[in-house]
Formats: sequence, structure tokens, C-alpha cells
Amino acid sequence: MENNKTLTTVRALILNESNKIILLKRSPSRLYNKNKWELPGGKIIKRLTLNDAIEQKVYEEAKIVIRVTSDNYFCQSRIVTEKGKYSDFVYLEITTSADFISGTVKINQKEHSDFQWINIFQAQELDLSHESNKAISNYIFNKYIEPKKQKKLEIVGRALIKHKNKYLVLKRSVKSLFPGTWELPGGKLDSFELLNESLKREVFEETGLLIDIKKPALQISSRISTEITYEGITFIIVINEASIRSGKIRLSKEHDDYKWVTQREILKLNLTPSIKLPLNEIFLK
Repeated sequence: MENNKTLTTVRALILNESNKIILLKRSPSRLYNKNKWELPGGKIIKRLTLNDAIEQKVYEEAKIVIRVTSDNYFCQSRIVTEKGKYSDFVYLEITTSADFISGTVKINQKEHSDFQWINIFQAQELDLSHESNKAISNYIFNKYIEPKKQKKLEIVGRALIKHKNKYLVLKRSVKSLFPGTWELPGGKLDSFELLNESLKREVFEETGLLIDIKKPALQISSRISTEITYEGITFIIVINEASIRSGKIRLSKEHDDYKWVTQREILKLNLTPSIKLPLNEIFLK
């Protein structure tokens, strides 16, 4: 009878205060997945509970303290086909999410050549190991896509606030989707809420400004989102011109910066996809 050859590895998807995850780059001397990025973790050797093993392996690899925060585990397996001591083993990998607690990252150069904290959506643009790529995709699906599957339509109001022939734009924070891009103030319509009242509320929450909205709407457009967070959802974007009634600008956590720009300047900005085309249609009529 053949021996049961199983290799079990645990990994953690660790989120820090900036909502970024840490990835380690495997050294070029590694036999498996050389030079690829992966979530921290390692093989289970000692008799440990699953969570203890995850926390211990992360500390051994990166010298940071974490706490497993979920009892949802993503498991995947394959037969090892690469040559080496684990050839023909059943490779089992278990991943769960965890919070960063403390420590400064220090990696073992024999195992990893680099590390980085990165936005989880941008992480998928890296050359990831197959297993870490699947684990990250699974996390994104369960956290962002699955809860939205029943919601197929979103209505978004945006305010084109004009003051002395300039317009107010906000820069999205590093924690958000499309970090660093510019957009008009506004947001999604809540249930049992009028669009104009929703727009006034969103603008006040994002900027601290009370506005008056001019009617009718300047532009109404729609798009089907391809971004992984809202994939497949139809967005209807309604843009209204507005003026300031009162208040001083104080930004919420959703935005890092703001500025007043001319019509020509606004079209040259790195705008979010939902705003770029409508603004071009408004100003280039």
C-alpha cells in the first residue's frame, strides 16, 4: 500500500490599517514558484491548531504578529508535478484572513527576496503564485461581489459644483477603489430617498458643504461595471449642476484631497470611469 503523501501549507491574507495586504516575493533559488509573489505562510510540521499554525508561520517568515479574525477558510489542493522531494504529493493549502497587530517586516533572504504592502485589487496585477492568486480572488468574491449579487441596479448622483467659473473635484483615498483618481462629489441613492436629497446628503458628508441643486439634470448616463467589486451591476449616473449655499470644505475618509479646476483642467485629470465620459459629453457639446 502506498504511503499517504500530503503536504499541508497554511497562509494568511493580512490586512493592515490602510486596508492593504502583505505579499512576499519568493527568491530565485526556490524550487517551486521562484520569483512569484505569495501570501505569507508555510508548511505545517508541528502539532498545532490551525490558527496557531497560521500565526506562527507568518511570524517565522515576516517577523510580524497577526491575529486570525475569521473562521472562514479557503482550501485548495493539487498534485505536485514539479520534480523534487514533494513530487507526487497531494498539496493542500489553507488560507484565511487576519489582522496585522504589530512588528516590522523582516524576511529571510534565502526564502524571499522582497515584500510589499499593496491594495488587494492591485495585487492581482502582480505575478502571483497560482494558489495565492486563487485565495485573493476568493476573498474579493466573498467580501465584495457575493453580497452585491442580488443588487443589479445602482443610481448615483454627482454634483458639478460651480464657483467663480471653477468646479470642485475630490481625490479618492488610497483605501478606496480607483485610489488616487478624481471624481465629482456625490454617491449612491439609498432606499426610500429622493435623488436630490440623497445628493445633498452625500455632498455634505464628503465635503461639509451645503449645496443648492439646479434642475433639470445636466446629464444622465448608464454603464455596466466591469470592476471586480461591482462587476455586472448597472449604474445610472445623474449629474446636476450645483452651487454652494454655505459651509467650509472638510473631507471625509473617502477622499485625500480636493481642488477647484477650470473646464479645460477637469478633462485632463485622471478621472474615475463613471465620471470621465459624462463630463466629456457635458463640456464638449
